[in-house]
Amino acid sequence: MGGMKILIVLWMFVFLMFMACASHKLPKEKLFGFTSDKIIEYRGDSLFIYINHYIPCPMRYSIHTENKETNAILKPYMPITMNGLRDTTLHIPIPKELQAEFDATALYGDPSLPIKNPDMTFPFPSGNRYKIIQGNNSNPSHNHVGSRFALDFSLQVNDTITAAAAGHVVAMVEGYEHGGGHKKWKPYSNYIMTYDSTTNLFFLYGHLVKAGSFVELGDFVTKGEPIGLSGLTGYTTIEHLHFDVKKAVEGAPGIVSTPHTYSNGTKSTELKRGMRVSRK
Repeated sequence: MGGMKILIVLWMFVFLMFMACASHKLPKEKLFGFTSDKIIEYRGDSLFIYINHYIPCPMRYSIHTENKETNAILKPYMPITMNGLRDTTLHIPIPKELQAEFDATALYGDPSLPIKNPDMTFPFPSGNRYKIIQGNNSNPSHNHVGSRFALDFSLQVNDTITAAAAGHVVAMVEGYEHGGGHKKWKPYSNYIMTYDSTTNLFFLYGHLVKAGSFVELGDFVTKGEPIGLSGLTGYTTIEHLHFDVKKAVEGAPGIVSTPHTYSNGTKSTELKRGMRVSRK
């Protein structure tokens, strides 16, 4: 009977934790990893574009309209590919009768740059050991191009995250507080993303706690440096660190998950759910 009571208490605890997560409402405001300074407007018979790209990684900017003739004029200029820490100004001649409303999009990275093998380690302090709770190309959320080779490590809330590789911080969100088990929570995760200009790879660390970043946009971090605290924000009901390595590709979404090899020789594709890994 004693064992049955303990089991019931445990199930009640799990149920209450689930209900607590399920009861959180989606944030009213959507936060962005960074916003560039830009002016895009029609001036006379031209579209004037000014972009100040102050983040240290390549970026591709594009302008689109619903008018086919206008898009045909814009096409030779798009995308506007910029290296980090640059600004540019363009005047694109467009007759006033073709000046339609437009949308501007931005994609990380430059697919024309070569990808090199990274000097990288696991994204947590040396001496620690964690279980992989979701591996490559697996359900429920590592089965698409955005996260196909991502790994979820069993870090607990407020466990330290360290940089897997050197690079600059190029995106960061730390204002969310909660998470949930529905896909609608996907855009509401705190995260840090870095870019290594020697390998042209991006490194993503997701589900951080609110205000859990130790770094700022533009900071350079070294391999193994503490950069933040793991948490439970975004699309999850289980505390963990979502870690992914990404490369730039043509078209949306701009960067996709890619296989990677750690400096100890471990290949990401060899790591499966339930395995335990440690960093020496």
